[in-house]
Amino acid sequence: MNRLFRTGLLIVLALALTVPAMASAQEEKVVTIGIGTEPSTLDPRNYSFLQSTFAISWRMFEPLFYHDTRNGDLIPALAESYELLGPTRYQFNLRQGVKWHDGETFTAEDVAWTLVRTPGRIAEYLLDPENPVEIVDDYTIIVNTDGEVGPFIYQTVALNWRMLPEHILEPYFAPYREMSDEELLEVLEGIGKEPAEGETPLDRVLFELDKGTDLLKEVVDDAGNPVYIGTGPFKFENWERGVQITMVANDDYWGGRPNIDRLVWRWIEEDATRVIELESGGFDLIIGVPEEEIERLQDDPNIEVIASPGLNYRIVTLNLRTPALADVKVRQAIAHALNVEELQLLFPEGMTVRTCGPLPVSSPFYNDTVPCYEYDPDLSRTLLEEAGWDPNTVIKFKLTSNDLLEAQLIQAFLADVGITVELETVESATYSADVRQGRSEMAMFTFGNVVDPDHMFWVFHGDWLGAGKVTGTNGIFGYDDPDVNAWTVEGQTTADPDARRALYDQAQVKIVEDIPAIFLYSNSETTAYRTDRLTGIQAMPRPTDVFYWLGTADVIQ
Repeated sequence: MNRLFRTGLLIVLALALTVPAMASAQEEKVVTIGIGTEPSTLDPRNYSFLQSTFAISWRMFEPLFYHDTRNGDLIPALAESYELLGPTRYQFNLRQGVKWHDGETFTAEDVAWTLVRTPGRIAEYLLDPENPVEIVDDYTIIVNTDGEVGPFIYQTVALNWRMLPEHILEPYFAPYREMSDEELLEVLEGIGKEPAEGETPLDRVLFELDKGTDLLKEVVDDAGNPVYIGTGPFKFENWERGVQITMVANDDYWGGRPNIDRLVWRWIEEDATRVIELESGGFDLIIGVPEEEIERLQDDPNIEVIASPGLNYRIVTLNLRTPALADVKVRQAIAHALNVEELQLLFPEGMTVRTCGPLPVSSPFYNDTVPCYEYDPDLSRTLLEEAGWDPNTVIKFKLTSNDLLEAQLIQAFLADVGITVELETVESATYSADVRQGRSEMAMFTFGNVVDPDHMFWVFHGDWLGAGKVTGTNGIFGYDDPDVNAWTVEGQTTADPDARRALYDQAQVKIVEDIPAIFLYSNSETTAYRTDRLTGIQAMPRPTDVFYWLGTADVIQ
């Protein structure tokens, strides 16, 4: 009996010691990430161009190739390779065995649908309107461009394309494709829209449908929860509005199951508060480190700060449709009233680089002959007098809480020359849409992810953000210059780099002369993570590219 008792006791003790060890070994690997803004949607059809949106959405939705901005290489994703069959003809050889998050197979049909789902997308991607794509087989597709397209592979394919599931989205589009013009016009009337000149009712309905208007703001399930079906390393699990977004590892990911089991994305607008959460262990990784906190964090042995060269530029937008800003002399006066060097002192040394035009200084296409508007308050007052400035005029200046110090200093500079500015602080979630759709007079704004000068077409051409003629908004600037329009269009269809550079040089000069915005500086982009929690994170020039490594990173347990 004693021997049996002792044996049983040893077994019980062994189990007691083993079970916790097994539980620990199987403990879920959760990474909590701090971002600055809650996205409005994660749907690549109509998401806002915010860092937080890209950071989250791009973990689910993938391109054919990733652009490794460290060295300019292409990293195969949903395509394994491509062949240039001619100046306007590209063959993409797709990766086989890829599954959508719902288990359906990814094929060339999905690529074709993503690219040609509306006439607007065909035009946006600069595809041949008569023969945009040719499906060779399930894993081979030929894409035909509308003439030579300079930025096609790196800007369009690697940056702008995120593949979408035809089987999920086309059922929402199909009924409208079968309607008569009369029925489509009734649909448009119901949402307060009408076809633009030269546009068919179907074209406009598909455009509105694709852009997330009332026709299809978001695909949802029966319970009203958003449905995001991609092919990426992480799958959407839950969105607790105002609190967090949760994603889980894709067990069937073509690149191998991630080591991390779950990603939790939480947003805190105040940079300093995000840093405190990182230091306390509430966050494992954050976007956006306040410059004043960088040196202190660098001294923490458990935290690494990654400073990425800025592929961005910071501006003060000037909406030309605002009567007080219509006169170019007034805009010149505002530019000369700003002491940009003093604004740069708000940041640690080396964290900003002065930029005088509409590209980051890091771009090989940046025109360094474009002069900056230097600080000259006396000249500013003279220009205002010549413009007949009414000192009773008040200009509204839109910003977020993170822009407050810069905006207050700008407000003081302008007050010094006789321009009254009223600061209007708004929530980040609505801020970008307000500014991009012309609902601001002046605003602080940053453009990022500028990997090609074709960016200037989308931002300063009158059809797009310049004046919003295609989108039916006022655009950011209310700016519509025929020369800039022509140069940026030609730049899109010119493959020779020297010829492209000449076009964009002219465009930069003209934009700076017209001043739809005051160009300030490029900021270094910062992220930080806990080295006692994460391994496998590498620096990338774009801050959101850091999250590319989450697919292979691991948790230190």
